Amino acid sequence: MHVRLVGVTAAATLMLILGSGCNPDKNKLIFKPTPAAKLTVDTEEVYNLSMTAMGMSMGIGSSSENTFEMTAQSVDPAGVATIQAVIKSMEVDITGMEAMMGGGLPGIQAGIEKNDDPIGMKAMKEALKAAKDQSFTVKVDRFGKVLEVTGADEIAAKVAEAYKQPKGLPPMPARSMFREIIGDKPMKEIMDSIFVSRPDLKLTNGKTWQGTFVRSNNATETAHDVTFTVRDRANGVVNIDTVAKVDVKPNAGLFAGAGPMADNIKFEVNGQGTGTLQIDEATGWVKDWSGSGTMPGNISVQVPEMGNMSMPIEISYKTSIKSFPS
Repeated sequence: MHVRLVGVTAAATLMLILGSGCNPDKNKLIFKPTPAAKLTVDTEEVYNLSMTAMGMSMGIGSSSENTFEMTAQSVDPAGVATIQAVIKSMEVDITGMEAMMGGGLPGIQAGIEKNDDPIGMKAMKEALKAAKDQSFTVKVDRFGKVLEVTGADEIAAKVAEAYKQPKGLPPMPARSMFREIIGDKPMKEIMDSIFVSRPDLKLTNGKTWQGTFVRSNNATETAHDVTFTVRDRANGVVNIDTVAKVDVKPNAGLFAGAGPMADNIKFEVNGQGTGTLQIDEATGWVKDWSGSGTMPGNISVQVPEMGNMSMPIEISYKTSIKSFPS
């Protein structure tokens, strides 16, 4: 009798729960793409660096714009999605490097050749055209965490084959150079920002979570420690505010031209950024993420016969990710 009573009670409770519309995943931002549906994703990053050295003001700008066509090929029973990403366009640019490498930094010599492509940007842009319509694979779990990226290293190898070394520039290992730009590792860093990992929690208004996004290359590693705060839900979109603590650290390539003086250079740059993020509630795709920030800092270097020199530096950035049906 007791067993029957327990069974009846459990059944009644279950019916009450189901009848009330209770959903254990309600208010969770689950990534559940529609199989075979195509989505176009545009990304843009713009960085500007300004500094003063020996009374001279200098600036460098870098930008990148990418367009991907994303297709969910499958979703396994655990909710892991296999996404095919096709590169539709990929553009990069650097401005102001000629002045910087021409002797603006104490102790750094570059000897830039006087030609129409002094730092090789035209050759790089031309080579990147070989990436058009090439595809790689992204594995994403049900909470937007990118598990792996495969196939981008092979695209980098094709681009390296298309790269034609400009005359007058020192030889560069094209394969490793382009692997740092569009290989599996840098593509995963881009995909991390496109999918945005979120926790297995009910994210109601005011709820927060943390995430770290790293972008690295031969010169620097930039870490964005982001706090996400759910503002509201409206018209099927979850609106989220973001605040980032940003720390820029030098890698070996940043001061490669400084020779033995590189060990005497100290680089400290950090700051903060803010942004707004929109996630589609039905599918979990990021619809829009725009952000900007400023990182002030300082470069100090011990110069022979001149002593210690300190150079104020500031890096500002703007980023944008937008997606829409193809």
